[in-house]
Amino acid sequence: MKARLWLVDLNTELLLGKEVVYLWCISENGERILLVDDSVENFFFAISENILPEEAIKSSFPELKKHGVLRMEVCDKRLLGKPIKAVKIVVDKSENIERVVGRLNRLKTFQKIYEDDIRLSTRYLIEKRITPSSWIEVEAEESPNLPSIPNFKAFKVKSIEPLEFSSIPKLRVMAVHILKVGEKGSPKPEYDPVVAISILTSEGESKQFTYDGKSDKKLIDDFINYIKSYDPDIILGYGITEDWNYLIERSKRVNSLLEVGRNYAKPHTSVFGHVSITGRLCIDLYHDARDNPQLTEYTLDEYARSLGLRVDPQIPEYKYYEYLSDPSKKEMLLKQSEECAKLIYRIWNIMGDFIIQLSQLTGLPMDHVLTASSGHRAEYYLIREAYSIGELIPPRTEKPYVPYAGGLVLQPKKGVYENVSILDFSSMYPNIMLKYNISPDTYVPSEESCENCFISPESGHRFRRDYEGVYTRMLQKLLNARKEIREKLKSVEEESIEYRILDARQKVLKVLANTLYGYAGWIGARWYLREVAESVAEWGRYTIRKAMEKAEQLGLKIIYGDTDSIFVIDGDKLEELMKWIEEELGMEVRIDKIYRRILFTEAKKRYGGLLEDGSLEVVGLEVVRGDWAEIAKETQLGVLKIMLETMNTDKAISYVRNIIADTRSGKVDVEKLVIWKRLTKPPEAYEVRAPHVLAALELIRRGWRVDIGDKVGYVILKGTSRIGERAKPYQLVEKADIDYEYYVRNQIVPSALRILEVFGVDEKTLLKEPRRGLMLFGTE
Repeated sequence: MKARLWLVDLNTELLLGKEVVYLWCISENGERILLVDDSVENFFFAISENILPEEAIKSSFPELKKHGVLRMEVCDKRLLGKPIKAVKIVVDKSENIERVVGRLNRLKTFQKIYEDDIRLSTRYLIEKRITPSSWIEVEAEESPNLPSIPNFKAFKVKSIEPLEFSSIPKLRVMAVHILKVGEKGSPKPEYDPVVAISILTSEGESKQFTYDGKSDKKLIDDFINYIKSYDPDIILGYGITEDWNYLIERSKRVNSLLEVGRNYAKPHTSVFGHVSITGRLCIDLYHDARDNPQLTEYTLDEYARSLGLRVDPQIPEYKYYEYLSDPSKKEMLLKQSEECAKLIYRIWNIMGDFIIQLSQLTGLPMDHVLTASSGHRAEYYLIREAYSIGELIPPRTEKPYVPYAGGLVLQPKKGVYENVSILDFSSMYPNIMLKYNISPDTYVPSEESCENCFISPESGHRFRRDYEGVYTRMLQKLLNARKEIREKLKSVEEESIEYRILDARQKVLKVLANTLYGYAGWIGARWYLREVAESVAEWGRYTIRKAMEKAEQLGLKIIYGDTDSIFVIDGDKLEELMKWIEEELGMEVRIDKIYRRILFTEAKKRYGGLLEDGSLEVVGLEVVRGDWAEIAKETQLGVLKIMLETMNTDKAISYVRNIIADTRSGKVDVEKLVIWKRLTKPPEAYEVRAPHVLAALELIRRGWRVDIGDKVGYVILKGTSRIGERAKPYQLVEKADIDYEYYVRNQIVPSALRILEVFGVDEKTLLKEPRRGLMLFGTE
């Protein structure tokens, strides 16, 4: 059989005592195909520094053969750009590699080991030059010893090649929302049954399985059976990693077999901590949300809004039990679960192409690629690039962290400014790395001579000009590919599927290129070298300073700078500055945003601006932080909006005084006074008893279940003791006991003054009683 197939997922299995790779695929006409490849080899490399590699093989092979080594051979490799002779050691099974390495360490024939920690599935993809979420061309045959999988045809691989083919087959996608409710605190699988599981498929079928009031066994069994009958390629959720762990525990307690893998395997935890389901992709969108700097609470609705989706107000999790136990409200909660499943699928419609392209380019399956850190994604791409040039992949080792100066962040000039443009140095760090050939394998140590090197402007680190480094090679390839795609997009119809796929790919290429600088400074990186990250940061600061000097020469006023951007008051010379930056500094620059009006406080990375379209953008202020009460956030946002839109100080003061008056008279909802804080360890493990810890301990004493990761909400009550001792769980609070004056002086006034101090307003002014007769007119 010869066929074009789209690779969904892969895993390794033991078949007839031999390790094989299972490739779960979709054909061009939509058939599900399982390929089994037994040609895979386990191997790693070793280097002998004391004797010739041939002699090292001769002296060690007889002993290593006893521990599963099949053969050893000398091969030419590169180590940080320098040619080297290495010994390839082929082992019969993955489980024996650690044993063989241990034996080598005792024999002391080889001094350095490389690539013993590369997983077999990763090795297979690299060797075959294929990636998940991509097309492959396969020659395969039927065989009597292959597994029988429902809805799949199984074949043994004879040959396999990558294909350049941009289309995506019709995937069966199932969006899932699992509703769990705890009577006292966060739901725990030991006590609390699953209340509902809501589903929406890519065919538009909507299902909901609900708790019958006695046991959730039928609900779970119905869910398992639905998965088996629908047979999804992708199971999609938000926080679904936690949900699967919950279901695993509930299944044990109700005696349900959670065999949802395509080979009837149960869900299991995989390499990056996500839950893996054999033959299917389990994608947790929560992991993408965690990488989104715009978010503070990481709720599904907040994540959806950040992607531009409209979302109705949600029932907060802390009110779930109230709604579940009230017959008049229960249906509202169940309906919300259904809407959450639909929302998850709407997010997939926005993010799906991007996730697929990220998987293709990094070589990580879709369920891995969101869970993996940005550093791991870059590393997997680097591993593939290193392999293509014969570079040995360094081991991941513990390294001491040595701090170095990062990007240039200017002290802002406190005040309000109009017509401010942000000049963004597009992909500044990748371009610097390319321009100066900065890479671990081009770095020249101080004890070595170098007649023709790039020299960093502050520390004097040197980088070779005559050899293209692994970082440089990767970046050039990424940026060239992105340039080609962006050129191609000009001739593609914007509403077409091809445009959608190409646009997602160019965005992924940009993300990977920008990730590399961060990877270079990550001490967990295989290719970590402090001198590389330090030099990039130095050239970055040099670039920004040169741009600022030129701006001042042109008479432009710079009010702030942050890493790879500068805030400039718009003027006639702005275009001239941008042209100079591109021609003289060799950097791309563009106007990222224009603020009609922007307010800076005294601190770095804290400002609020009014954009040209009338929307507000807030960075670093209390309104975007999770550890302030809602009343404080609401107050600050209102003040910021008034001042940026009208510059009417009296109106802003009146607005704050009215909130203070309403708070003091108890008219504010208790929910707006709750301060939320997440527990990072068990409550009893805290040495310092902060307010949220004391609140958590009180909940536990009253029979509530509180654990690591739970968010604890508390309210400050009246009293004379210290604040922490007056913090009570919001569930146990009576409105009459609330210390409203605390909220006035410690939440409302400070959040308002963060903005109004810029205009000379002080605390005494805000605390003055409003004149009730004129309150509605927004003046004193």
